Amino acid sequence: MNVIDRPTATNYLNEEYADLATETAWASGTITAAYNVVLDQSLRQLGYQETDLPTANVDQVNVIAYMALMDYYALFRYAKFFATRMDVSVAPNISAKHSQVGTMVNTLLARAEERLTQLGIGPVQQMQAGRYNLDFLEPGLGEF
Repeated sequence: MNVIDRPTATNYLNEEYADLATETAWASGTITAAYNVVLDQSLRQLGYQETDLPTANVDQVNVIAYMALMDYYALFRYAKFFATRMDVSVAPNISAKHSQVGTMVNTLLARAEERLTQLGIGPVQQMQAGRYNLDFLEPGLGEF
């Protein structure tokens, strides 16, 4: 049976988000710690117990959900980091757009949220179709 263990999941995050990690200029240990939190949050969302987090292997049935959760939590972390970047304008002809990365990360985060909603998992708010019965507000036959 195919499973995803912690090193495989960490490698996925390192490869998928290498450019963003470089942009943050975080030290290697900081990135590793950040990804450990991402993995733990994803596993918790899948229902794994706290004691199982360090050694959990995600089975093939949950791989898609696990990867979607990892993407969401990683992008959420990067979105918080890049939220502090602002555009700078010193003179009419001198400016720098520092918020571009943050804008793109927020776009990717929105897509990750959509994916979680489509899969029916995750921390995103999901709306359910339903019907309200408001007949109790209507007058009864004897009330006319």
